[in-house]
Amino acid sequence: MCVNLLFCLSNNAVPARSQGVSESRARNPPSPAVCQPEDVLPFETRDPALLRSLFARHPAASLYLWSDLVEPFFSRCRWFVTGDAALLWFGGLSEPSLQTTGDAGDAAELVDQLHAVLPQEAWIKVPPAHEPLFARHFTLTRRSELTVMLLDGPVPEVPGPVRRLAPGEPLEPLLELYSAYPGHFFEAASLEGNVYYVAEQDGRPVSIAGTHTAAPAEGVAVLGNIVTAPESRGQGLARRCVAAVARELDSLGCRLTGLHVDSTNAAAISCYRGLGFRARTALVQAWASPAGLPPV
Repeated sequence: MCVNLLFCLSNNAVPARSQGVSESRARNPPSPAVCQPEDVLPFETRDPALLRSLFARHPAASLYLWSDLVEPFFSRCRWFVTGDAALLWFGGLSEPSLQTTGDAGDAAELVDQLHAVLPQEAWIKVPPAHEPLFARHFTLTRRSELTVMLLDGPVPEVPGPVRRLAPGEPLEPLLELYSAYPGHFFEAASLEGNVYYVAEQDGRPVSIAGTHTAAPAEGVAVLGNIVTAPESRGQGLARRCVAAVARELDSLGCRLTGLHVDSTNAAAISCYRGLGFRARTALVQAWASPAGLPPV
């Protein structure tokens, strides 16, 4: 057992899973524990160079993790590493998320050692080989399979008006647009540090594309929250918005740009392929809750 790591965590005000998850805990992970690599493996780290070198070995599966190495995202993260695997606990949204990347055997050690001090409920997004590692300790529901697509070459210019959103943008029209897509991950904080474009009709947004995380300093970005109002589909609006986002990311120096798309969404995959994105790997997304409790 990784006693020293668990001691560091428990002395850093991380409640055990049986105590539940407070609202503040769900929004922001506790401050990093002081636990050095030479003490024990797995270990917690705040070393971007160490994390960057690991992500570079698994770029497609590590998009989200890699792009979280910059602010405002980095301070909302906790990172755990052993061997050739990393686990990210992200608390920047109203519901926490857990992501893993790297070798499945090393990831198993991370999950087995840490599961008791991770959030009681969280979204997980992991390689398929890592899903059974979480299933040993959590009940997994609301499962979906995602295709990871990376941009492979320049993005064509798509004609048509779009507008770049700015921090402080009125949220009500945007939330109304997203309301047609239950389960979306757009929140007020989503505009901070990110790139969003909208297409508008009669003064209201009818299509939007943005980034979950954008890290030009790392050369990495992840597109997401891409939706079109049901009555405005079939006009190429999402294609226009995605192209605008991707072209700006390229101008900012992002050379590893990708997105996650539901593997059953053939229309979206075709749209992204037409803009130069190519499928590279797969991930599983699911809602993790305490093992033994009935699914919600």
